[in-house]
Order: sequence, then structure tokens, then C-alpha cells
Amino acid sequence: MKAFSLYALFVLSVLAPVFAYAESARSLNSRGNALYAEGKYDQAIEAYEQAAAEQPESGEIAFNKGNAFFQKGEYDKAREAYEAAALRTKDLSLEARAQYNLGNTAFNEGQKLLAADSKKALTQVEASVSHYREALRIDPELDDAAKNIEVARLTIKDLMDRIKKQEEAARERRKQQEEYEKQIKELVREQESEIKDNESVREKMTANPDRTLSEETKKLASDQKSTKDKTRKLSDKMKADQPQGQPQSQPQPQQQSPGPQGQTGTAPSPMESLDKAAAAQQTAVRQLEDGTIDEAKQHQQEALDRLKDALAGQKDSQQAQQQPSEKKGDEGQKQDQQNEARQSSGEDKKQDGKARQDASQQQPGEQQKQEKQAQSRQQGEKQQGDEQSARAALREQPNDILREEKENRLQLQHSVSGGYQPVEKDW
Repeated sequence: MKAFSLYALFVLSVLAPVFAYAESARSLNSRGNALYAEGKYDQAIEAYEQAAAEQPESGEIAFNKGNAFFQKGEYDKAREAYEAAALRTKDLSLEARAQYNLGNTAFNEGQKLLAADSKKALTQVEASVSHYREALRIDPELDDAAKNIEVARLTIKDLMDRIKKQEEAARERRKQQEEYEKQIKELVREQESEIKDNESVREKMTANPDRTLSEETKKLASDQKSTKDKTRKLSDKMKADQPQGQPQSQPQPQQQSPGPQGQTGTAPSPMESLDKAAAAQQTAVRQLEDGTIDEAKQHQQEALDRLKDALAGQKDSQQAQQQPSEKKGDEGQKQDQQNEARQSSGEDKKQDGKARQDASQQQPGEQQKQEKQAQSRQQGEKQQGDEQSARAALREQPNDILREEKENRLQLQHSVSGGYQPVEKDW
């Protein structure tokens, strides 16, 4: 990207003041240029804004102000100033440079978004290519724009590869999360089954107090130990699969659980709930081995509650990851609705055609009456269309007129001698 930066600096030189300014505007612009050269961009912007107050339609002042904002990294304001410069100036060379700097601005905005959102970064870099192409269209000799297009294209390729890898990684994460949810559900079922087995043994002991059920109790302890080991193993695996530097407990403001003394706290992560479940299961194993199955059931129930917490947390985590896909789904649904509307419109047209066909089979007198009504409707629609066109013409903005005038002038110049010729400055 070093070569790209050099191209930007090459074109980001501040234009000298033009002689047609009012005295105050010329001096203010010169002061801004001097401050810009010293790196005092805030003061330069202030001077340019004062000059613009005296000469509001000056493209040169807007361009200079855009350069100062660009150097500060305030790309949104730089873009606004460059757009104003491209629109206001009658100098095609300056318009081309404004488009070039709009490309630089979009490219740098994309660079800032690389870490946060690769797709938005890609959109900005693609926009930079459009501006560079527009600069070349206006001034085919602007070689820096052609070079920057190649740099931007390489960046676009890298971004597309990065996005593809991110999407593949996201699919793998979703698949992994679904497998975790499946395993937690299996642990919940096992824990519920073990609680039922505990109750069954207790019923047998109640029915026959003199009966020894040591074998049944040992089996309860063995089954509970097996479920505990699975719980601990799953928790360890989920921790190992956590991305580097990511905390195990993610803040989730939308899920608040009661804390001590009525306070609220962040809901525990699925791994934390699994750890608590495993601890309760370990206690239940010891109690079952000692034959105290009543106390063991309490800890088995606690383990079940924690497993259900882990399952709920896992579902919430998956839902949070799927939110971008849901948005795409909403857009797809909106598109489907639009398609249905178009199909409905097509059906209406078919029905209208059928109605006209039926009308042609009516009696001659009735047919003439229908034709007159149709002609009347057509005249009314034509009059309404003319009125809308007139209103649209009244609403046309001066900027649109300037763009049309500039486009006509550009086409005329390109047609002379088959190439670009600088227009005479009219200030």
C-alpha cells in the first residue's frame, strides 16, 4: 500500500488561489494554503470556510478544504468537500482530481473498516475504483488514477478471499455449535434418567426397608460418574475451542439473572454452567457410593438445572451468531414479496386483457360506449402525466442542471481532435 499512499500525496497538493476571487476570499484562501503547508489543518479549514463564505461557489476552496480534512483522517467531511468541488468547478482538470481524491477517500475508509467489517470495507474499495474510473474518463492522462485502480483491484481480491474464508469459518463454527447443543441435550436426558432411577430405587427401599439394594445403588453411582465425566469432557473441549483472547463468559445484557442481595448479573456461559453441573454430579456420585440417595437426588437435580442453563446459553449463543443470516433472510423475504407483487400485477394485466376481450364480444352499442370511456380515461391519464412532468421540472435542483451542463461540455471537448483538451478558465 506504500505506492498507493504516494499517489495520494501526489495529487493531494493544494491548488493555488485564483485571481477572480474577491480580495478577502483570495487572501483567506492563501492563508489556508500556508497553514496547510505547515500541517495546521484545523486552522487551515477555518480559513477555507471563511473564504467559502465570501465565495460559496468556488470549487477550488472546497477542494482545498477537502484536502485538509483528508489529512486529518476525517474522511466523511473530506468526501463531502470533494463532491462539492467536483460539482461547482468549471475546470475539468480540477474535477478529475476531485474524483481522484474521492477514490483515495473511499479507499482509506475501506482500510479503516478492514478489522471490523470486511464486507463494508469491500464496498468502500469498490467505490474507490468507480471514482478513479470517473477521474480517468474526465482526464485520460491522469496516470495515477490508472495505477490506483490496479492497487484497489488487488485489495478487492484479497478482501474477497478474506470474506470467503470468514464465511467458511462461520459455517464451521455454526456446525460445531450445533454439535455442542446436541451433546448438552444428551447430557440433560441422561441426568433426567438417572434422577428417575434414583426415585425408583427409593421406592423399592420404602416398600421393603429390610431389602439390601447395594448393587442398584452402585449402578446409580456408576451411571452418574459416567455422565459427570462426559459433562467435564464437553466443558474442556468447548473451552479449548474458544478463539484466542476471547473470554469464556461473554457479556449478554439482554439476559440478566438475579444475583446476590437482589442484584443482577451477567448470565453464565455454557462452559461455566457445565462446570457447575459437573461439580454437583461429583457430589452426587460420592453420596450414592455412601448409600445416601436422598441427598444425592438433591445434587442430581441441581446438576440437571445447571445443564439446562448450559443448553439455554448455547442456544442464545447460536442465535446471536445467526442474526446476520436472519437479516439476509428478511431481505430475501422482502424480495419474495416484491416478486409476488409483480406476479400479481401480471395477473391483473391478464385479467384486464380478458375483460377487453369480453367487451369486444358485446353488442355494438355497448362496445362504442366502452371505447368512449377508454378514450376518456386515456386523455385523463395523459393530462395527469403532463402535470407530473411539469411539477418534476419545477422540482429539478440546480445541481442537476450543473451536472447536465458539465456532462455536455465534457462530451464536446472529447469530440474535438479525438482527445482531451483543457477548457479555458473563465474566471
